[in-house]
Amino acid sequence: MIMSMQLYGLYTDAYFDSVVELVHSCTPLISLPVRGRIYCGLDDIHNLRLLVSEHRLRAAISNTRHDALLQSCVAVPGRVDVHDGADNVPSSALLHIKELELDRHDIERLSLFGLDTVSTLRQLTRQHLQAQFGIRGRNLYHFLHQHDDSPLPMHVPAASVVVRERYDDALREPGPIMESLERCAGQACMLLASQYTWRVEVACLDRADKPTSTRERILRSGTNALRQLLTHLQALTRELLTGARPWWGLQVRYASLATPAAEQTLMFSPSADAENVLRILLPRYGHVMRKVVIENPWSVIPEDFGKCVPLALGGAIDASMQQGQRR
Repeated sequence: MIMSMQLYGLYTDAYFDSVVELVHSCTPLISLPVRGRIYCGLDDIHNLRLLVSEHRLRAAISNTRHDALLQSCVAVPGRVDVHDGADNVPSSALLHIKELELDRHDIERLSLFGLDTVSTLRQLTRQHLQAQFGIRGRNLYHFLHQHDDSPLPMHVPAASVVVRERYDDALREPGPIMESLERCAGQACMLLASQYTWRVEVACLDRADKPTSTRERILRSGTNALRQLLTHLQALTRELLTGARPWWGLQVRYASLATPAAEQTLMFSPSADAENVLRILLPRYGHVMRKVVIENPWSVIPEDFGKCVPLALGGAIDASMQQGQRR
């Protein structure tokens, strides 16, 4: 038996990483085929059910990965049910599987032929589906008839930055704990180097250096700035200080690390052109500036060829540029 979980709606990569870590605390057997989808074992089914209920995930348990995936597409958010197969799943569930690239028009075409469930779709041959939907029909056929019986791999957690500070005696006063927090946050920022973090976590440690209480926050944008991170960490630490728990140590953790995309910068500043110069001079010298208006470009008499008129502020730049292009 295997469980399939799916995240729907708007969510960030950091939130998905947080859910994966919670699943990993229940079972080490995890597969992440695409972003937003999780296959996992059933080592701690009780806590897995609590996780699905708390985060309102769509989840289902079945014999194979594909059956569990199809059942999770139509599952009630926050509820986990066990199914023998996926023959009774409606064809509309295929819309939630992005790699199939099906749309509502495709599902309506299937309904016109009475293909309303997965069991009826599995009765079609590859030639039938490919003749109707082309490459998408071929992919649909392989998806419906694929049997992946390989065991789930051992999940390797993503890299994170963890800094701890151990106390000789248990602390309860906010002052020393906040000072320790600043030191740990500074050391963690040095370990980040050029990476950005999207999740911060503070934990209270016991005598065995194990976290007894933790607080986590997902950031709106990644950062490695100490002042910004320290603001979040202090707020999380104040939440932990409300209880009467003893602090034998403190742990700061930066997770969901990523290197920001490189941005190309100019080696030399651009030179000033006529348009930029006019924008600078017009506010102060516009009342004395003049422009040449050509009236008869074929005339040999200067008075008939053109004349100088005041350079008005409105439309002055566009008119001057047009006159320069004519010349």
